[in-house]
Amino acid sequence: MLIQLFISIFLGLAVGTVTGLIPGIHINLVSIIILSSLSFFLKFTDPLIISVFILTIAIAHTFFDSISTIFLGAPEADTSLGVLPGHRLLLEGFGYEAVAITVFGSLISLGVIILLSPLLILYAGIAYSFISQYIVYILLAVSLFFILEQSNKLLALSLFLLAGSLGLVGCKLCKQD
Repeated sequence: MLIQLFISIFLGLAVGTVTGLIPGIHINLVSIIILSSLSFFLKFTDPLIISVFILTIAIAHTFFDSISTIFLGAPEADTSLGVLPGHRLLLEGFGYEAVAITVFGSLISLGVIILLSPLLILYAGIAYSFISQYIVYILLAVSLFFILEQSNKLLALSLFLLAGSLGLVGCKLCKQD
């Protein structure tokens, strides 16, 4: 089992590197391919190994994605002010520094999430039991905020109500099966 974990980590690093460096290939695409082929993979390995593989791909993707984003997604000089700061640094000749800063930020984020994960695991149940009583009001308040923030409030409200009615119809159809 330990050898399979290390193999899945190294394969995940390789696949995550490829998905990060090639624009258009994302972790979501790879994950859906893996999950749609799950019955095939479960003949050879454990669900934990597949989970570690997908998680490793996701982490590696975040590190290597900055390279293609900064170097291949470089804007023209006249549109550089409206895009990411990494592109501005690239146009000023600091592309490598922009990648280094992005990777350093990803590394710090990874460390923080590793440190905070035990607290999340311990307190997620408590937070859910508290929030679950008020989730309807929280979602309505957030939805109302987004509707009121739009310039065409009537269109935003109409789309919100249409999406809600489609959700209710889908819910009714699922309960009939």
